Amino acid sequence: MNKLLFVLGFFMTGFWASAQTFSDQALQQSVQQINGAKTDGDYDTLFNIFSEAKTSEKWKADYYAAVAMYLKAHHLLKYNPEKSAAEPNETARKFATQALASEKNNGEINTLLGLIYAQKIRTATSANYQKDLKTATDYMTKANAQLKNSPRLTCLK
Repeated sequence: MNKLLFVLGFFMTGFWASAQTFSDQALQQSVQQINGAKTDGDYDTLFNIFSEAKTSEKWKADYYAAVAMYLKAHHLLKYNPEKSAAEPNETARKFATQALASEKNNGEINTLLGLIYAQKIRTATSANYQKDLKTATDYMTKANAQLKNSPRLTCLK
């Protein structure tokens, strides 16, 4: 009886590990699709994949969900100015903040949050421009201390 339970325990652990590995691999494949996204729908699809991902590192899924929404807002500002970029920007901020709560002192997340706040000012939805500008600058300062020579950080500066 004990051997049976022991063997069943190994099978359950194996199934859990393979399911986790599959999800991590699917997450990495989706990350590679971000650069190829061309429409709002592409960004929405990627966001759904990342936000629903069951991965061993949830902060990465949250980070890439935030990246997808940030890029969607950027795309809307650039190609569809008649559509509001406020909602994807706010969603990006929410997911990036969740990622930062899980992964403290991450320069990439701080850079993304700085970019999100700068984008918020650009979307003209900021209730307090000075506060949002200070917040973006604070995230940039934190990221600068953690990252050196980051192209995204250079863009934020």
